[in-house]
Amino acid sequence: MALGKNIIEIILDLYKENFFNKINSVLDMGDQDVALKYEEIKKIIEIQNIKFDENLWRLSKNFPSRPRVSTSIFWNTIGIKEAERMDIVKLKRDENDKNNHILHDLNFPYENIKKQYDLVTDLGNNEHPFNIVESYKTMHNLCKESGYMLIYQAYINGNGFYRFDDSTIDNIAAVNSYSIIRSSFIVNKKDDCISMPVNRKYLKFLELNNVDNVYFFYLLKKNNSDQFKFPYQGGGKSLPIKEFYTLKTNYPSRQPEQIYLPSKVDDVDIKILIKALIKKIKNKIKK
Repeated sequence: MALGKNIIEIILDLYKENFFNKINSVLDMGDQDVALKYEEIKKIIEIQNIKFDENLWRLSKNFPSRPRVSTSIFWNTIGIKEAERMDIVKLKRDENDKNNHILHDLNFPYENIKKQYDLVTDLGNNEHPFNIVESYKTMHNLCKESGYMLIYQAYINGNGFYRFDDSTIDNIAAVNSYSIIRSSFIVNKKDDCISMPVNRKYLKFLELNNVDNVYFFYLLKKNNSDQFKFPYQGGGKSLPIKEFYTLKTNYPSRQPEQIYLPSKVDDVDIKILIKALIKKIKNKIKK
């Protein structure tokens, strides 16, 4: 679990767009490292005209050995003072790293929620706990209403218990009413990467044997404080189908029915539609 050059540069693109101006607190799922040599991370940070504190980053001189610099130091460097991590283990860190670590096994519910965060990240962590559903439920619960979730997960050549279908996050987003602010496939080859829409037809243009891996990147906004809902493949929030969905994404050519979401009125049970119509008529009469 570590942040490499490609995902750091994607995050810094958001920084250049002033996205982090509204972020005061962040929680990383997993006790994450920054996987770059000292001179590499210094160059990447300073090219953005961000102050680089050599004392905070001195452990990066150890890379690839441990102990390493935590992702919390990266968040601190780009201006987020409250940067915490949650994991079943706590890695050895520099004494200058004052950021909080929450010790918790993500296979189980996290019930001691004392605060929520502006941003919660899954940067290649949530495929490692076997109870992956509980990990995403915890992520949802720790995110503030109107807060954000950032997900960077393996689609091809991952190293966890699970690899994701391109419908996975779309379905979670749909049934929980998340806004998809940004999404893309990230194709990585050594220090280079390219971004493309989350649509598997684009991958047909690549020689996949020549790439290191393919990840997908999602930035989601949590729009309400409802409890986390499980998606039913082909059904949305429930089976039998009670509603249809339209996802607003940055790839409008990709229709919801391609990702196992009911997208037409015809998908919904006629009895449910009649009940909804009667309820709507009664509400109109009362007005």
